Amino acid sequence: TSLQNQLASIEGEIASSRKYYNACVKEFNTKTQTFPSVIVANMFHFTRFPLFELDSPEERKNVKVQF
Repeated sequence: TSLQNQLASIEGEIASSRKYYNACVKEFNTKTQTFPSVIVANMFHFTRFPLFELDSPEERKNVKVQF
């Protein structure tokens, strides 16, 4: 039960981190595409960052822990 609780906690932390990363990326991408920030972004060759997404169904499967 303790292991299950730890795994659930870790999964929750990963989900929260993924949401935070995607929020930061969206904000960065928006700011570097709007005036006047776009001028500075172009001067320093800032590029858009991709959002974190799981594309394949295989990546979405739960991990099985066996001992």
